[in-house]
Amino acid sequence: MNLDWPDKQRSYGRLSAGIFLAMGLLLLWQSRRAPTGDYANYYYASRLWLEGQFSPEVYDPYRFNTMANRLSTQPVFVNYTPVPPASVPAYVPFALISPAELSKALFGLLGLLLFCRSYFRLARLLGLDGQWQLLLAPLALFIPLLNNFHQGQSYLWLTAFLLEGFMAWRNGRTAPAAMFWAVPITLKLFPAILLLFLLLEKDFRSFFLTLAFSAVLSFLPALCFSPLITENYFLEIVPRLFRGEINDPFSILYQSGRALLFRAFVADEHINPQPWAHLPGLAFSANLLFQAAVFASAVLLMQEKKVDAFSRFAIAFLAGLLLTGYGSSYSLVLLLLPLLALPVLMKERPLGQAAGWLLVALAANVPVYLLYNWPLALQFPRLYAMLALLALLLLGVRPAIRPGPLAFMAFLFIGKGWFSSPVFPAEGAYYLPDGRYGIIHDYEIRREGLELQHFNEQGAQQSLFVTRDKIQLSPALKVKAGQVFWNGRQLTHSTGQKRSPALLGGHFVLYLSDEGRGVGFFTLRKIRIP
Repeated sequence: MNLDWPDKQRSYGRLSAGIFLAMGLLLLWQSRRAPTGDYANYYYASRLWLEGQFSPEVYDPYRFNTMANRLSTQPVFVNYTPVPPASVPAYVPFALISPAELSKALFGLLGLLLFCRSYFRLARLLGLDGQWQLLLAPLALFIPLLNNFHQGQSYLWLTAFLLEGFMAWRNGRTAPAAMFWAVPITLKLFPAILLLFLLLEKDFRSFFLTLAFSAVLSFLPALCFSPLITENYFLEIVPRLFRGEINDPFSILYQSGRALLFRAFVADEHINPQPWAHLPGLAFSANLLFQAAVFASAVLLMQEKKVDAFSRFAIAFLAGLLLTGYGSSYSLVLLLLPLLALPVLMKERPLGQAAGWLLVALAANVPVYLLYNWPLALQFPRLYAMLALLALLLLGVRPAIRPGPLAFMAFLFIGKGWFSSPVFPAEGAYYLPDGRYGIIHDYEIRREGLELQHFNEQGAQQSLFVTRDKIQLSPALKVKAGQVFWNGRQLTHSTGQKRSPALLGGHFVLYLSDEGRGVGFFTLRKIRIP
């Protein structure tokens, strides 16, 4: 059968989508016996709402783990803190499916089908079907695809919504585009970087519509349960998430500039005991400079006239992945966007295109979890690969330097540094010798020491910490507005939650604090009474 050139072009897009589908089905089947993973956060929160038990306690990791384990037939270790309240009604259809493993599989299958459909439609819209390199896209994104199924994450869904939004926007359908884009912004927050794309496009109608739909979806849950939950999330939790305070802010799994700089220059006796040096001011300033450089580079590329609309859209998300303080493997499905932009951005530069593909494959597939015992400088290959990709695009496009945007970026980040305070786990000191107890929910004073109620991967536990220190409760100790007071005098001034203060000897106060460790990840600290 003879095919004309357009039919030949269409074959690569269709075949690439078919490879994504076949590989995804295989990985989904392979993941059928995996633990419920991150999916447990969404599934059990929605189940709790269906049973009338959803309350602010879900944002306390200890209490949420306790509630989720009551509903689960297998032990789960979850952290609902980063999840916005809007996820509760969004996951209700899947929470109606039992057991959780079946619900997770169906969620992954439907996400895969939506993703493949949107991917094929976009490749056809952009005229990329004749690019044989599309056949390599599923291999380049192999590990992010696998981890979406293993963890039950939603990035296949969200990528499909982003692509559908772009296609609607490209066709002049502003309202549908805004509705598509509002979903990932509401559920994951960091896709709000696309608002920068709309501002630079001077499409203020799409900007305000997307913002409005996102606000409606974000606050709609206030009609389903206590408005205080939504208020607390956006006023108390979100600011801490933007500072990277999720469980272990030093984790190399995040592969962010912030994690690298803080791991190098901020000491923490429990979770980062051996930095290069303890220079927290340097870490804070260098992180601001890093963010400003990434932001300015993205703006220069997106304002270059020879860069097409989709490439500008893709560059925004590459910048978003670099700017987030807590990256993840499964979110790297979004590297599909700069991957599809390479044929235009590196036009007539085959070596540049090949280098871009290799950098995306490296960023997406490097096994970061194996690098904990490597030297610190070698523990962040994903970050380096994405920075190299951004640098490659700058070299390939060579955007004109515009002083105005650069001056604005400098002003923006100087202002951010002026109004932000560097947050480090430095106030007071740890009381326990190490972090073996995980999340400490509460403690009771015994003759032998402290009986700790705590939680880790093995579930809720009680352990006796033996100590000869004299510890006693006192009515003169209060916690007000998140700070510890002694006889009306404020002892603490840091961010983070604090509770259960007690006198330690005659010169210290012992208290539970989640400062610098993630919302609700309490441990025992002590501070001297002046």
